[in-house]
Amino acid sequence: HYIGNELALKAALEHAIEAANNNYLVTFGIKPSRADTGYGYIKTGAPLGSAGVCMVEKFVEKPDFETAHAYVESGDYLWNSGMFVFKTKTVIEQFSYYEPTIIEGVQQAMATGTAYYPEAGKYAELVNKPFDKAILEKSDRVVTVSCDPAWSDIGSWESLWEIRSKDEDGNALEGRTMCQDTRDCFVLSKKKLIACVGIEHLIIAETDDAILIADRRNAVGMKELVNNLKATGFMDGEAKNSLLLSISENHKRSTVQE
Repeated sequence: HYIGNELALKAALEHAIEAANNNYLVTFGIKPSRADTGYGYIKTGAPLGSAGVCMVEKFVEKPDFETAHAYVESGDYLWNSGMFVFKTKTVIEQFSYYEPTIIEGVQQAMATGTAYYPEAGKYAELVNKPFDKAILEKSDRVVTVSCDPAWSDIGSWESLWEIRSKDEDGNALEGRTMCQDTRDCFVLSKKKLIACVGIEHLIIAETDDAILIADRRNAVGMKELVNNLKATGFMDGEAKNSLLLSISENHKRSTVQE
């Protein structure tokens, strides 16, 4: 998680702790700055106590662009940051009610393990279910605290470009680079000089064994590229430790801006 405004997060945390002490499961909801198809959304419900704290009406997983745009325009939705605050007792109670098989399996693994570590074999037998699906989407004890801490999970090249410092032409530059008549680009050089003339909105990134050149706004195309690289075997061998792995890690989010 990238946090650009720690004071805003601190203020939200104080409200989150208050709600957690009242036995709620608290998630941090980020005020959306754009229609982004790569984030989950939280529909806010009735306000609860502290300013900015609301009941969660529902969670929505990665909508299409038109739906995401409507959510942002409505003002009733927040991005789901995946950051939570709750008391241990509260979350164990929720697991016992909604997912008793999981909590019983954890308890068995702990009983046969060491003081701080579960027994690996028993733990591996547990159902693999995301926390959101297992608990948050079912529980009536979930609230969200709205905040705007300049947050990003840096899940795409676009979001990485957004948080980087830039020159007067909007270029985020690293390494040996020279740019002329170049705007809003992300240029990353590990060894070679990268010289750019007359381009906009591109990612150009170089490592020992790979070079990426792409429209930084085309997250959908990036996902297709990764799938093609995997299908053709280019994600195997030495490339696993280079830029191609970075491409794979950074394609997870599909970011679309107006």
